[in-house]
Parts: sequence; C-alpha cells; structure tokens
Amino acid sequence: MGYGVSPCRAATSSVSEGRPRSLDTQGADITPLALSCDNRRYIRPSHVDSHVTETQHGRVDEPTASLSTLEQVIVVLVGITAVTHIYPGIVEGAPPLVLAGLGFLGGGALYVYGVRRRALAVAAIPYTAVQIPLWVVIKAGNYTLVGYVDKAVQVALVAALVVLVVGWFRD
Repeated sequence: MGYGVSPCRAATSSVSEGRPRSLDTQGADITPLALSCDNRRYIRPSHVDSHVTETQHGRVDEPTASLSTLEQVIVVLVGITAVTHIYPGIVEGAPPLVLAGLGFLGGGALYVYGVRRRALAVAAIPYTAVQIPLWVVIKAGNYTLVGYVDKAVQVALVAALVVLVVGWFRD
C-alpha cells in the first residue's frame, strides 16, 4: 500500500463518524488520522512528516520507538566497531576500512531512527561476521591491539545480534 486514504475510511468521512473535521488557517484538513479497518496507518500527503506507515516491503517504525537494553548494547558495539574501522582507515589510507566503518555507522543510524530494524539486524550478522576472516587474511600476521579489540567487539556484536534475531522469531 502506498500513501492515501484507506478503502475503509474512504466510505466514511470523519463527519459521519461523529467527529468534526479540524482545519488549519489555510483550510487544510488536520483531523487526526487513526488506524483504518485493515490495521494500517495511512498518511495524508500534507501530514507526511507527522505519521508513519507500514509498507509491503517491511515495517517502518516510529523514530521515537524505544530500544531495548540489548538493542542499546548492539548500537554501542556498532559505534565502537565503526570508529575502529574509520579512524585506522583514514590514518592508513585504506578506503575499504573507511567504507566498512561508514557501513556500520549508516546501519546503526538507520536502526536507531527505526528504519526496517529487523532487516538491518539480520543483514548485520553476515556483514559483521565476514569481516573477521577478512581481517585474518588481509593482516596476515600484522595484527594490532586495535584490531584485536575490534574483532572482540565484532564477535560480541554477532552474538548479540543472533540473540536479538532469534528472540524476534520466537515471538
């Protein structure tokens, strides 16, 4: 479904439901939008910034949705591994490290904002896990303390993500 009026709401106006319409100073309808009969929230084009909708491709959560303690730990771990990629990538002049760090940063920001959290969490597992063997192969004996710390953080991150995703599928 895209933006628009629900088929259920199209047949009944807010006036016929016993509620008067609210108009702003320009005469635009600002009547609060409720859930329609098919349990989806629809957006009037003039209210795009103030409401959220469900799409056919996945749920877009509200940005103010709170994070569980596990999710907060995951966000912190993502931030740590992002910094441990971006900083050495810039210092060593290694664009792949910077890109990996930006990937972590972008994914973390989208997760905090509430964009397709389940898909991001599932995708983050292989994205993070693949970097551990890549580090072993690419560094080939030239390991640093920062590298060891980053890999420990990534192992913890993968474990936390697996616990989170498995918990979602149990519900």
